[in-house]
Amino acid sequence: MRTSLLYADTVLIPDPVAPWIESARGEERFRDVLLLQNAHALLHLKPIVDADLPNLPIFVFPSWEKPLEERDPHTQRGIDRLIADILGRFVEPSIGSLADAADFARKNPDQFISAVEKHNLIVAPGGEIGAPIAKALTQYDNDIARWRTKDWIAKFHSLPQAVRVLQLLSERVTPQYHLLENSAELTAHPLIAIKQQSYYFRMISDLNAERLSKLGVLTESTGAAIKSLSSERLGWLSNVPLDALIELRKDAGNVEFRKRLDGAIGRLHGSTIADIDKVTAEVCLEIEYAISEHQKSVRKIESTYTQKLLRTTSLAVGAAACALVPSLAPYIGPALPFAAAAKLGWDAWDREVEKRQQAKSLVGILATARGAD
Repeated sequence: MRTSLLYADTVLIPDPVAPWIESARGEERFRDVLLLQNAHALLHLKPIVDADLPNLPIFVFPSWEKPLEERDPHTQRGIDRLIADILGRFVEPSIGSLADAADFARKNPDQFISAVEKHNLIVAPGGEIGAPIAKALTQYDNDIARWRTKDWIAKFHSLPQAVRVLQLLSERVTPQYHLLENSAELTAHPLIAIKQQSYYFRMISDLNAERLSKLGVLTESTGAAIKSLSSERLGWLSNVPLDALIELRKDAGNVEFRKRLDGAIGRLHGSTIADIDKVTAEVCLEIEYAISEHQKSVRKIESTYTQKLLRTTSLAVGAAACALVPSLAPYIGPALPFAAAAKLGWDAWDREVEKRQQAKSLVGILATARGAD
């Protein structure tokens, strides 16, 4: 979230509390606990909402995900189509619907599971991308044992293994459908912080790249910037303190950050933009260059005030030496040593003010966050 606020003007958040109210969620063992967890997470954003920023930083909107999944034929067909597209691409071209997928999984379980594992289609909640499917299913079993009701778990375990794999894939892909729909309807660029969810979004966006481009939701350069921000190499951006982020946005620092990233990506050739590793490397290089500029400025401040300190100290020492000569004492005056001391204090104050100003700048905040990583 903090990385998103560092880049975007407004972050649109599907209401995380409403899904626990608008649907019975009979499969959930601790429905109220999860509702409170989501409410607590949302309240962490209150300081930035209350900060009176020049533009709206956060907008929480109702997405009606659960009622649409349960009662809206258009949504149901869309989710069905999305899951079928993935399985038709990676498992069996003849799969055209979720029903086809379930039928294929029952009749050809080994082929289904082998293809799913080969293309890394299953990532358990909190699990490792690319993990063997047996490990992913074990992690999933541990997850549902904690959060799902006993009746739901018994029903799930009564299914053949291949169908259980299909169930897990369906659970992982369904939220991605809502993300695509919300992005299209609100003309917003998806920003995803959790790497497992980002993995599925990249998979799906590759299948829907032409559609997203036509909708104007995901331009090539913006998509490249967003993918780079979700890289583990830039995970330290989330270290930016909320109060620093608020001050940064008051000065439109997020616009400056976005321009820097766009400039970095603009230096790449069109064919290179599709390579997320190269894009991330260029973005990292741009940020490191900005941080080095900040460090150079801090060193310049230190050097400038060190020279001032030496000059003022020399003056004070000279005044003290002259004061020891009786014939020169009347020309020095008793106030000169105090003036020198005041000058030292004033210079020290100026140095700290300049360093604080540097620390509050975009590159200063990035440097602090990078150092805290």
